[in-house]
Amino acid sequence: MKDRQQSLAARAGHRLRIHRAIGGWRGERTGHDQHDLRWRLLHRQRGGRELQIGDRFGPLAIRTFRRTRDGRDRRIGHQGERPVAVLDFGVKKNILNCLVERGVYVRVYPAKTSLAELEMFQPHGYFISNGPGDPAAMPYAVQTVKDILKTGKPLFGICLGHQLLALANDIPTFKMHHGHRGLNHPVKNVITGLCEITTQNHGFGVDPVSVRKSANTEITHINLNDESIEGIRLKDKPAFSVQYHPEATPGPHDSRYLFDDFLSLIRQKMN
Repeated sequence: MKDRQQSLAARAGHRLRIHRAIGGWRGERTGHDQHDLRWRLLHRQRGGRELQIGDRFGPLAIRTFRRTRDGRDRRIGHQGERPVAVLDFGVKKNILNCLVERGVYVRVYPAKTSLAELEMFQPHGYFISNGPGDPAAMPYAVQTVKDILKTGKPLFGICLGHQLLALANDIPTFKMHHGHRGLNHPVKNVITGLCEITTQNHGFGVDPVSVRKSANTEITHINLNDESIEGIRLKDKPAFSVQYHPEATPGPHDSRYLFDDFLSLIRQKMN
């Protein structure tokens, strides 16, 4: 009983520190969206220390994952032959791991980075990350995705990135009644006919009627529980996305092939 009381007290203290941290930023919210607040909160809670990721990949692995003092994010990955720019709306660590272990040189940019700055990296492809919030309230992100598509370079989006790709092609999104949370969501790949057991965490979805009416977009994955749209790809661009999390590691790795598909698009485009 004593251990449980101590655990509950520790949790309460953690929540209080988070509440105070958020309160401390309220006066600075002008001009910043919730993604900025999230990163600033993480930075404050961790004292600005570097977060180590990808150590298991050796000396060429991703070394730092931090918010620098000037407010600009810089993440340097494995120096492979395939540079990929990641537009970060809340990217998960294991997404970067999945890219790095496939020989990708990853650089992660803040959510509001312009295409001009992204192109300075001379990436072979673009990754649009997951993240919180209503995608329809992020016109700057939708415009950036539109600009990326104009380059003709391969693009892969996950979760929020999936919704942004849809919006960039005039396919609306909507707020789901409950959303999809947790593990073991069955998703069918309609291209191969195979089912994948997936992990999901989203409260918004892509409008299924509009996808089916779109002339340049096709459905690649559907949810077998409610038939919601779980994946799309463009017919006229090397771009695709999924609503779920192929990088998740609670059990089966059914969907890791999507990272291989992304690299295949990059190789095809560069050859």
